[in-house]
Amino acid sequence: MVLTGIDRIVIAVEELDRASRHYAAMLGRSPAWLGEQPAAGTLNALFPLENTTLELLAPAREGVAAEALEAQLGDRGEGLFSICFATGDVESAAKELQQRGLSPSSPAAALSPAAVLDRDLPSGAFRRSLDLQLPEAQTGGIRLRVSQALSAPEEMPPSLVQGDPAGAVNALDHVVIISEQPERARELYGEKLGIRLALDKRFEERGMRLLFFRLGGATLELGARLAQEDAAAQPPAEADLLWGIAYDVPDADAAHGRAGAAGVEVSGVRSGRKPGTRVCTVKSHTHGVATLLIGPDASGS
Repeated sequence: MVLTGIDRIVIAVEELDRASRHYAAMLGRSPAWLGEQPAAGTLNALFPLENTTLELLAPAREGVAAEALEAQLGDRGEGLFSICFATGDVESAAKELQQRGLSPSSPAAALSPAAVLDRDLPSGAFRRSLDLQLPEAQTGGIRLRVSQALSAPEEMPPSLVQGDPAGAVNALDHVVIISEQPERARELYGEKLGIRLALDKRFEERGMRLLFFRLGGATLELGARLAQEDAAAQPPAEADLLWGIAYDVPDADAAHGRAGAAGVEVSGVRSGRKPGTRVCTVKSHTHGVATLLIGPDASGS
């Protein structure tokens, strides 16, 4: 498959300035881009990480994207909005996705200014991309896009570390999707999108089936509740849910201390479910996104 990674994870927010300050404090990084997408009617802040970009997106004026944002904000409030996959050839991606039974928007439609133009307000710089949209009826209700960057990577300034580098977020570890139809999800992400399925396992003690799809150094973690044998059968929910993000940090204890000093509420550091990790849960500043910070267990315990 021509998908090369996760280009960006998009979070819907009400007020961009406030959300940008909160995420800078939580991530330990400054936003690299504070921009607008004029025809889309949106404002955005970008935090580039090692293996993806975190994008905060807020409505500003009339536009197709702004309408979708306002609909989610009105229905569910702030939270995860969409996943955009990266490709080096959007036309080849469109053809391959069609061959696999999906119906992406055409590359020609992606040439509209709303889809390809992003302007940084402080510097006046522009970034362009070609984006394909997948129909939500085919994606379990999740907004999925595929994007080919047309601007050089160096046109994006770095997201500078604030505070202790050992406690700053470096990368996306995984993004969590909740589904009541795991076989549909397995077919979508594994067979139709061609993302490698690294794990499909039932965890009886947790009442969960977890599927891990690996792409570009990050993981899509899909969680499905195991049906209880003594429970009455209920029809599964039609729509999947974008639910949470786990970030990689060099040192979980340092991240805990840095975030707390910045006014972010975090849980105590504990051993992670994955052996050799230490984690803490972020309880504030996330704007509706379940958030975990993950670092290595230097003790080896």
